[in-house]
Amino acid sequence: SDHPVLQLNLAETYEALHANGEAAAAYEAALRAKPGWMEAVRKYTSLLLRCRKTETAVSVVEKAIALHPSDAELFALLGRVALKRFDYDPAVRALKKAAPLDPNNTNVACALAAAYEKNGALERGAALMRQAEKDFPSDAAVGAQYVHTLLSARDYDAAFTKLKALYAKNPNDTQILDLYGQYCICRGEDEKADVCYKKINSIDARYFAYEKSAALRSTQTGRFDTARNYIARYLSKHPHDEEALVLSAQLDTAEKKFSSA
Repeated sequence: SDHPVLQLNLAETYEALHANGEAAAAYEAALRAKPGWMEAVRKYTSLLLRCRKTETAVSVVEKAIALHPSDAELFALLGRVALKRFDYDPAVRALKKAAPLDPNNTNVACALAAAYEKNGALERGAALMRQAEKDFPSDAAVGAQYVHTLLSARDYDAAFTKLKALYAKNPNDTQILDLYGQYCICRGEDEKADVCYKKINSIDARYFAYEKSAALRSTQTGRFDTARNYIARYLSKHPHDEEALVLSAQLDTAEKKFSSA
């Protein structure tokens, strides 16, 4: 049948059965019957990202953008796909298009700051998050991204002021404790970081993202041994995490430069 709603339901049924090839075919049929249908685009893209078919994901989203050139959500989606591919320039470009189309969308602002950060445009990311923090002072996701971006830009005092406020509100939030640990590592206070990590372990025994964050911050402060230690521990639990594998490879490169310097 060419009925888009039936095809979408079929796609979701196949996905639930882990029949990803059949699901993809049904999503394609839904989008042929109803080109640029946002719900189908969103769900199909997330299936493609899970299957690591990022190139196909890009083309699905770009086809929809051709039909809806002022849809902020589509540009934001394209930016997120680019981030997944470690394509930071296109990620920044797509998210910069999304931002003015939906100025109150804090997810877009946070994603753009993350893209700037990964692209090495640390001051741009920090400026963007300082503004977002002014505009949306009580938004928790903005607060967390603000702290993360300011730590990367080495604006430790401003990051810590916000971090203390977030922690006072939610002392058992694993993401906030993770950020607290990152701050401690940036400051060279490893024992304090360990206190945060023990607390995370007692709250959620399956939350290990902090090891990846700790590796990143140890790299940022030039402590490659500590970084290698954290990333090895993280990869022993998540051996296929692409971001962690990239960080591990960057550490190898940094250490080679370091030892041959």
